[in-house]
Amino acid sequence: MSTKTGSVLVLVTVLAAMLGCSSSGDGGTSGSGTTGIARDGALLVLADEDNGEAVLVDTEAWSVVGTVRLDEFDGERSRPDHVTVSSDGRAYVSLMGSRAVAEIDLASRRVLRRIATPAEPRGVALSRDERTLYVASATTMSVASIDRQSGSETGRTSVPAEPRAIAVHTDGSLLVSLPRAASAVRISGAMGPLAAQYDLSTRTGARTGQVDVRPMRASTVATSPTEDEGYVLHAWASDQVITRTIPGEYYSTSQGQRVANGVTSVDLGDDTVIDDDRRMPPALTFGTPNVSSTGGFFPGGSVEPGFAGPSASVIDPSGQWLFVAGETSGTVAAIPLRRSTRASTEGGWSYAELATGDDAVGLRGLAISPDGKRLYAHSVFGRKLFELVSNGNGGIRRSRTLELPASSLGQEERIGRSLFYSSVNPRMTTTNGMGIACATCHIEGRDDGRTWIFMDGRRQTQTTAGGILSTAPFHWAGDIAAIHNLDRLVAGMGGDGTIRSADFDAIAAYIDTIPAPDMQREETTLVARGRELFESTASCAGCHAGAQLTDNQVHSVSMPGSLDTLTLAQTPSLVGVRVGAPYLHDGRAATLREVLDMSRGTGHGTLDGLSDEDLDALVAYVETL
Repeated sequence: MSTKTGSVLVLVTVLAAMLGCSSSGDGGTSGSGTTGIARDGALLVLADEDNGEAVLVDTEAWSVVGTVRLDEFDGERSRPDHVTVSSDGRAYVSLMGSRAVAEIDLASRRVLRRIATPAEPRGVALSRDERTLYVASATTMSVASIDRQSGSETGRTSVPAEPRAIAVHTDGSLLVSLPRAASAVRISGAMGPLAAQYDLSTRTGARTGQVDVRPMRASTVATSPTEDEGYVLHAWASDQVITRTIPGEYYSTSQGQRVANGVTSVDLGDDTVIDDDRRMPPALTFGTPNVSSTGGFFPGGSVEPGFAGPSASVIDPSGQWLFVAGETSGTVAAIPLRRSTRASTEGGWSYAELATGDDAVGLRGLAISPDGKRLYAHSVFGRKLFELVSNGNGGIRRSRTLELPASSLGQEERIGRSLFYSSVNPRMTTTNGMGIACATCHIEGRDDGRTWIFMDGRRQTQTTAGGILSTAPFHWAGDIAAIHNLDRLVAGMGGDGTIRSADFDAIAAYIDTIPAPDMQREETTLVARGRELFESTASCAGCHAGAQLTDNQVHSVSMPGSLDTLTLAQTPSLVGVRVGAPYLHDGRAATLREVLDMSRGTGHGTLDGLSDEDLDALVAYVETL
């Protein structure tokens, strides 16, 4: 184990500090993400997306004691995702691919029932009295409450973007992460309207040095067991222009750190972002060492691979420590939450990497034992479970590693996934603290909802999900003929130039496994009218055609308000477009209706003769694609 110390702007590289007692992310579990733990701490429940099952681990014997099949039939991909465990021995596992939550009896190790949910269920949590199951539905952009006894939905609250993780506060309210919106919301336990949405960019320090930074990918949340506080784990991204270092070569990030990890505290009592160093975590960013005097984050030369890609988080019940899994770095960070805690540990950090190589990515679950002496970290991609224990003097050490059942994915797909998610593989990115992976911007293979600033103008991140390889050439300008031509982009991310053709073959094989968003379609009169307009009068289907709803051609994009020189752009796919805001190549349209309004009179479709009601119908139909 290495040890480092630091100041308020020191950026933590992994696993620090001490474990207190166990804490509960909701009414029935002290786990987060893909990992749940029984109330007595004897059994862990791990969601295994690759094999479509739940893996049960005896924490004392340190062995896999069973698996529970969650795919109902051969060929189904139920895609188990988040887990919560009740005090009466039931595990609830969200099934992203099946529009359901599986209820598992841990004593008999069998599925009791599938509880129907809205499309793409992600985060799951139990109310404090365990009578209600909460489910975050990504593509319906809502959180549903379900009566645990009957399995019936009792309420639903819409949220501004796709939700992911849910943490239940001691007052019964929910803190929900919105990765693409780089935000979080609070919902009352009664599932009424939104109680609050937190603008993380208002925190002091969102302007660092001479360059603005904005929050992005707010993937996980946690709530304090002792205070009216919640914590949103996210990233900060620089608004500095990404420049070319060699004429004709691709965009390079070598001039400055573009992304760093962030944690922002929110007051759940008065619904404000906390901007008080006595209360909030000690650093605006963590994971890399400092900030350049000219503005923008940058990787320091002596920094080791740090923490990147927050994916799961838990808090000890004393409210002193926040533990966070790094999906792309294979590390776990421990962040002191109070000034007194920081003082007792010299305000610093210690760390130990959990794994190396291909085993270093894919951490998606955390859990704490009831006595608070053990932390469990689940590597979905590396097929490992790590146990970490307190070393007695303010640090954590890895105690045991358990090999989990082998993945059913092919070897090439597994290699490609590891490359796609790695912020520590030198072939893909710099290893001096930069912490950027393909998945940093392409969250779970989709997009980050962010517009980046390049020398040629603003560019909206595009999705890589849903069969995107059949839509070549790639990029908004259609200037990348094939995935193997992305070698210059990889070099721009900090790769050392040794990426091989076989690596791109593997990445392509993985990308081909990423499913399109599961859109919940409802046939209405308005949708039917929109389909008719799309396929005829509005002339949309002329370019947005075929399985991917694109003709793979470049067209004139003469649109009002353009901020760059791009005159020809490739037709984007409309698959899952409802969850792809903002829109157009430069992200200037916040909604689909804005796209249509801007398109009138431009030759972008035939919209001039359509009424406002017709445009509403078009939007209603396109949102079902």
